[in-house]
Amino acid sequence: MYSNPRRKRTALLALCSSMALISSVPGLAWAQNAQPVNGQLSGAARSVTPAFLPRSGSRHPNFSAAAQNAIPITPGMIRSLQHRYDRVSKAIADAHTSPMAIPETNTVVIGLGPQSVTNIIETAYGFPTAVAFLDNTGAPWPIAWTTNSNPAPGSPTTKSDTCVNGGNPATAATAGTAMPAIVASGFVVCVPYKGSNVLEITPRSRYPRGGLLVNLKGASAPLTFLLLTNATHYEARLDAEINRRGPEASAQVYVRSNAPETGAPALTAMLNGEPPADAVPLGIIGASPEAIRAWRYRGQIYIRTRDKILSPEWDGSEYGPDGVGIYALPNTPVVLMAGGGGRTFSVSFKDD
Repeated sequence: MYSNPRRKRTALLALCSSMALISSVPGLAWAQNAQPVNGQLSGAARSVTPAFLPRSGSRHPNFSAAAQNAIPITPGMIRSLQHRYDRVSKAIADAHTSPMAIPETNTVVIGLGPQSVTNIIETAYGFPTAVAFLDNTGAPWPIAWTTNSNPAPGSPTTKSDTCVNGGNPATAATAGTAMPAIVASGFVVCVPYKGSNVLEITPRSRYPRGGLLVNLKGASAPLTFLLLTNATHYEARLDAEINRRGPEASAQVYVRSNAPETGAPALTAMLNGEPPADAVPLGIIGASPEAIRAWRYRGQIYIRTRDKILSPEWDGSEYGPDGVGIYALPNTPVVLMAGGGGRTFSVSFKDD
């Protein structure tokens, strides 16, 4: 069959290579070496499992077990945990705030006499309330500062970061430290800077109730407030107008006895940009109508502006916290005014 010596050697090498390959597979090599007994293979030889031979698209039998041990949770479980974490985080945030609280802006007139009532300030946990103190001319009324030998715990100090860090007790005033003349219980109160007329209030817990005493610069008596919390609404800003002149009031102008009083309904309505229905709007000559508005009402001229009126003398006036004033003047054809930088100019009127 192998008459050619070269072919004989090639066949012999192929046979040796096949035997070496079989010997490298443990199961096949063991089965090959097993000897029959009485013409039969032993039970151990018959039960030998051949080594794993990979096929296209197949997996090793230990792959699933290894994957389970290395990453025991599935992608679906990870997404479920993320959703659960988000729900828990939202619940924790809702527990520390009042999610449905609606902010409001209000104005209250306060007296300093012995019969003055105690005003209520409504707050909400997690939301700050700002109280601005003004006098009856609309000028800011600063909060008094004092040197307190026994400051109340958590009282604000002169440090500018007191309002930022929420009145941390670590920054509370020590004996002899200059601080705002304020006393509060159950709430964090602070003043942004010395000389400010603004007080910031934040509840310490969800449902505290307490009182607030505020001393204004040069005032004859402290102001008293009752602090409450509300889950549905709160006063984001409260303008507290004191019914007398403060230390930074504008120069006083003496008016005739029949002049409209500050706080009269017509003055307040025009100050808010809502004149009475029978007020006649006037055109402005000599100035921008966006800076000055005027009406003729009951025999007088009412001017709403941020500029100063020099002449003629006005009969009544009222001012807002943003610097806008409303003036009641006798019926006159020309008004002399002073604008920014001391510039003077005259304004006349015409019926629209």
